[in-house]
Amino acid sequence: MTTFNFDNFYFEYIDIENYDVIIQELRSHVLLKLNQMGANFYSGLLRLSEKDLLDNCPQLLNWFNKNNMELAMSAVHIMQAHGIGQLHSDSDGSMPGRLALNLDIENADVTKTKLYKISVPGTMHLTGSQKLPYIVYQNNADTCEQVTEYDLSKPVLFDYVKPHCVTNHTDHRRVAITLRFRNDPVYLLGRS
Repeated sequence: MTTFNFDNFYFEYIDIENYDVIIQELRSHVLLKLNQMGANFYSGLLRLSEKDLLDNCPQLLNWFNKNNMELAMSAVHIMQAHGIGQLHSDSDGSMPGRLALNLDIENADVTKTKLYKISVPGTMHLTGSQKLPYIVYQNNADTCEQVTEYDLSKPVLFDYVKPHCVTNHTDHRRVAITLRFRNDPVYLLGRS
């Protein structure tokens, strides 16, 4: 068995069977949850119950089962209009897993996620209640080199350990869902 080499991997657009039905299901569920939570003007990351998500998105669950994918974490990233996110890595690399499946819920198809190479260490932080490690970097032209960027016009698998930031230069909020798995689905990339 070959191990996937993440050194030069940043992201890849992937095809999802029955995507139009799956994304409609996801959008309806996520936007209803945000409304129920009163999160319409929130910016940041909100965890979602994996059980609730899969109970309410049977087509997504069917696709996961068909592809032997076990959901480990689901969250919604919200950025208000004209926002620029913090340059960060979602993990310090100590936890298993590196791939996130990111999908457009609202306006993420016209905003950018920029990925970087960084030449200096960042500062370790912990998320609120989950106490998950993440690293924040100073966005400095002398130490940060943008390598690539993507939008969510299609589903994306990306290496969330790589430093990245989201930019929203539109007049509307951006909402994306990020899904993490017990085992990285590298086989969806067709490179393993």
